Amino acid sequence: MIQYFYKADSRYRETRFIVDAISGPVYHLIKGFFHKHEYHDINGDYTLTAFLSNKKIDLEAIDNEALVFYLEQYESKFRGYRELAFDKLDFIIQKNQEDLNESFYNYTTRQVDLDLFCDNALGESLYYESLLHSWYNESCRYNHTDRKHESLQHRRHKTVNPEKEDMQPCEHCKRLHRSALNTKNAIDSIRQIRKKNKHLHNFKEGEYLFDTLDELQKQQNTIQILIRSGDEIAKTSKMLAWVSVSLGVMSLTLGIWSVVQAFLRP
Repeated sequence: MIQYFYKADSRYRETRFIVDAISGPVYHLIKGFFHKHEYHDINGDYTLTAFLSNKKIDLEAIDNEALVFYLEQYESKFRGYRELAFDKLDFIIQKNQEDLNESFYNYTTRQVDLDLFCDNALGESLYYESLLHSWYNESCRYNHTDRKHESLQHRRHKTVNPEKEDMQPCEHCKRLHRSALNTKNAIDSIRQIRKKNKHLHNFKEGEYLFDTLDELQKQQNTIQILIRSGDEIAKTSKMLAWVSVSLGVMSLTLGIWSVVQAFLRP
């Protein structure tokens, strides 16, 4: 993490307004020099806000304010991602049940969109995990089994009454533990949603191919029926042609016979 500071004369209201207004854009501008937008467009950066402080922060201090601030922001971010991914999946399932005649293209478009959304969210989780496993992060973890963090189990709030000091667990540590656990669950849930989405897509694709093959089979059967009908018509036409020829020969024979009889009996 990088810390920058500025000095400003805040005695005037206009100055205070400008200072407050430019802090966020300056933060995103500086951050843009250090990473590419691999898993979201440039507007996706604004889901993380700048950490502002009136004092200098020791970035190497355990559980320093800046580190905890971003870890908790990622909790909100990934819980929001999870809710949106779930809504997308639920919409896909509902459309599958409601409209069986909708085109396969529409289903594929929704499912590809959800798959890409989950991939990008999980890609962003790499940045979160870098902070989660920071050397300076002790409390905002979902797994405190490491020897380095065993002392967290025994931290206590300082109270006015020394007798009660060992009776109250560190609520701040518990809150950070819940935050880390919530973030982990949200990321794991996004993975499960992506997996279920792929299963649904594979099933829908198989169903579509089966319907296509069934339709082709029906068309083939229709063509075969038409061919057989054509053969029967051809046979009937051939028979009628022979009958017509036979009748023509008979008519010609009778005509000749009539002529001969006419000459023989004037």
